[in-house]
Amino acid sequence: MSDAPEIRVERQPGGWIWIALAVDPDGGPSLVLLHSKEAFANEEAARCDAEKLLRKLGSSKTTK
Repeated sequence: MSDAPEIRVERQPGGWIWIALAVDPDGGPSLVLLHSKEAFANEEAARCDAEKLLRKLGSSKTTK
């Protein structure tokens, strides 16, 4: 598993959500570490929430 979680942001029917994953560099399954508890009005708000939380816990790597 990678050291820094990968943040993925996507639009769902209720708004924008994020998920933090530990990605296996060898192509194995990813492990869900954290996810948003609420949907956000836009992609930027979701990404900011994820990065803010992960900064409290350590470093992050974001992707779209």
